[in-house]
Amino acid sequence: MNKAREKSDQAPIFPDDLLQKVAILPMEPGVYLHKDKKGKVVYVGKAKNLRHRVRSYFQVGYSRDEKTQALVNRITNFDYIVTKSEQESLILEMNLIKHYRPHYNIQLKDDKSFPYIKVTLDEVYPRVFSTRIVEKDGAKYYGPYTSSKRLRDMLVTIKKLFPIRSCKEKLPFPEEKRPCLDYHIRKCEAPCKKYVTVEEYRAMIKSVCQFIEGKNDYVIKKLNALMRAASANFCFEEAAYIRDRIRAITQTIEQQRIVIADPFADWDALAYATDDDDACMVVMEVRNGRILGRSHYLFKGVKHESPELILGFGFHTHYAHATVLPDEIFLQNELEDHEDLSIWISEKKRGKLRISMPQRGEKLKLVKTARRNATLLLEEEKLKKMKMKERVPDILMELKRRLYLTKVPRTIEGFDNSNIQGTDPVSGMVAFRNGNPYKSGYRKFKIKTVVGPDDFASMREAVSRRYRRLLLEEEDMPDLILIDGGKGQLSAAIDALESIGVHDQDIIGLAKRLEEVFLPGRSESIMIPKSSSALKLLQRVRDEAHRFSLTFHQSLRGKRLIESALDKVPGIGPTKKFALLKTFRSVDNIRKATLEEIAEVKGFSVKSAEKLKAALNQ
Repeated sequence: MNKAREKSDQAPIFPDDLLQKVAILPMEPGVYLHKDKKGKVVYVGKAKNLRHRVRSYFQVGYSRDEKTQALVNRITNFDYIVTKSEQESLILEMNLIKHYRPHYNIQLKDDKSFPYIKVTLDEVYPRVFSTRIVEKDGAKYYGPYTSSKRLRDMLVTIKKLFPIRSCKEKLPFPEEKRPCLDYHIRKCEAPCKKYVTVEEYRAMIKSVCQFIEGKNDYVIKKLNALMRAASANFCFEEAAYIRDRIRAITQTIEQQRIVIADPFADWDALAYATDDDDACMVVMEVRNGRILGRSHYLFKGVKHESPELILGFGFHTHYAHATVLPDEIFLQNELEDHEDLSIWISEKKRGKLRISMPQRGEKLKLVKTARRNATLLLEEEKLKKMKMKERVPDILMELKRRLYLTKVPRTIEGFDNSNIQGTDPVSGMVAFRNGNPYKSGYRKFKIKTVVGPDDFASMREAVSRRYRRLLLEEEDMPDLILIDGGKGQLSAAIDALESIGVHDQDIIGLAKRLEEVFLPGRSESIMIPKSSSALKLLQRVRDEAHRFSLTFHQSLRGKRLIESALDKVPGIGPTKKFALLKTFRSVDNIRKATLEEIAEVKGFSVKSAEKLKAALNQ
């Protein structure tokens, strides 16, 4: 028996081989992955010294918070990866968290890929559009945009201000093809027909990039020069067209709030707010002294985490994907691994990037604005959750109306039986919540008191067993019970409910032949229109109950057939049975096999093969 060590009465007992694995860990930087008994990664962490850090999880008397202790109780194994530096371990940790999504790490609530604006600089006449895939293809990417609306608004504004092409056609066009409508309404300068030179078009694309980056003064300066040149050359219509573009850009700039006097400031301000286990981090982006936009990220699993860890995780989440970096970043509080993150972000910018926590002035005001936005967004998210819980799908309201129910059927439980000539009788129950399957609520019943193929009695037993237990455990009854069958099955289910003292329960029967719905106390069925969403939901519950009970019946029947044939043969244990079925796939194939073929199976000889054949052929 293995020796064990124990921290306290609540601490797990770790086997010697695991403790020995800890003892030989390298004293180098790296990343460790804790696993549970199923081999699932439940936590990813980094360390400057792997041995010292991992050993802390297994030490006796080590003080831990509630979350860490819960993690320690689940650890049964771990893996580790040695890295060259602490910065490398930081990046690897974040990537592994995103890959494994461990239960005890902070996680992004919505871990989908964020959209970017792509400028295809690798093309002769570049295009500007949105994408969620960033590739090393010579294009320039701007983002990520955590708000799709903000990205769409930017693209609409670009299209309005700059006459760039939106087509995906291969340029230039053949001689016989004409330019599209965009050219005639001055939304495109028709590079497809070479009405604009490559140099002029790419100069306009450069202005688009500067506009996205918030460098509007450069754009206006360039357009003013073009307007004066057009006027000097007596191209007054062209000069007026450029003048209108300058006015439109100026109006767009005026909508952006000035936050500081310095017109060249490129700043980001990061702050977050928490509510129980959730957090929201906001990044306020200032370019050329104006607020260019706001990005936000929602996290979960922050309840027992430090402010430094929460902001550090958010910092890396944002800047790991950011394509344009500011000159300065202002923070609400210190970051965990502040020095490592500073080195990493400076290397990514390929230049000096200052990170600080302002104590006064307009920089502190910007951080407070970010914090206020984070608080409001978190409250908005909480309100959305509450509304979703309270919201009643229209299909359920229709169901209540058509079936004359006493309440909205948010919870529905459906029953069906399955057997072949009365053998291996079973019943299956499925559960639906708000119109969707709730797999954790599914239940299986082996019918114990019924002899022969009696569908009514089987239904009576399954329903009484289900709801007798529900009453004993003081659980709520479902809003609606659906029985697969007609009057007979419905009557049997009602008898079962009344026998355990349940009255006035909403219950219906759904017959397959004409999709008739039977209600208690009504001699005639009711017909719901075939196109009705309410009928489709009832059919979905009924069909799922049928599938579930049939699958259960088939598994029992298959197991019985195998057991009755092989388990009664003397000398055939689980190992030999497994070897036979792995080789021959079925009992029928074993019967058809020759003695020599059976003797080739591991654990068998010709003599034991003869005994097996004799037993199976009896």
